[in-house]
Formats: sequence, C-alpha cells, structure tokens
Amino acid sequence: QRGAAVFILSETRGAGTGATQKVPIPRTPQWIVLAIERDVSQFRSYRATLRNSGGQTVWQSDPIEPISPDAIGISFPSSLLVAGDYTIRLEGLAPGKGTELIATQSFRAILNP
Repeated sequence: QRGAAVFILSETRGAGTGATQKVPIPRTPQWIVLAIERDVSQFRSYRATLRNSGGQTVWQSDPIEPISPDAIGISFPSSLLVAGDYTIRLEGLAPGKGTELIATQSFRAILNP
C-alpha cells in the first residue's frame, strides 16, 4: 500500500498568465490530497467538488472537516484523474442554510513521466 501524494493549491495571481498549478498523476493508483489554504474556521464541515474542463462533476466529497483553522485537505483516488484541466470547488456547509462558496482552485493533471 502506498502513501498519498500531497499538493498545496495556492491562489495564483494574475489570471490568464498561464501559471496553472500542475499535479502529476502517479503511475500506480494512490490517494491524492489537495490542500487548500484558506480561512476555514467559519464552518464545521465542507464539501468539495472536482470538475473536469468540460464542467462535468468527476467526484464529490462527503462532508469533510478542516485540518486546521486555515487549511483543509481534500483526498480522492488518483484513478479519477486523466491528463487535463480541473477545478475544485470548496463550499461551507451550514446546517439548514445550504452552502456557501469558499474557494475555487484550478489545476492541470499531467502524466507522470
């Protein structure tokens, strides 16, 4: 059993600069953990949705809890990724009040050489 590949998705400045963060797809299946650094202290739980470049939902999390007040880890199997562009949407879950968008991060999955 292999460990997880962890990637920190940070906010990129200057949209349209071509500075897309890259996430290598491991040769053998393992867990991918995307860490998003944000103030996540306002909700007890969150939902993450992974979408491909066509806007189709590839995966959606069960409610997840932050790993600290300023970061959250989102884990899913690497087998969900093929080379291409993705967006991960993080929403805060408020019981009885719906959801609130916290962050949208983009990345490019690339084949590991």
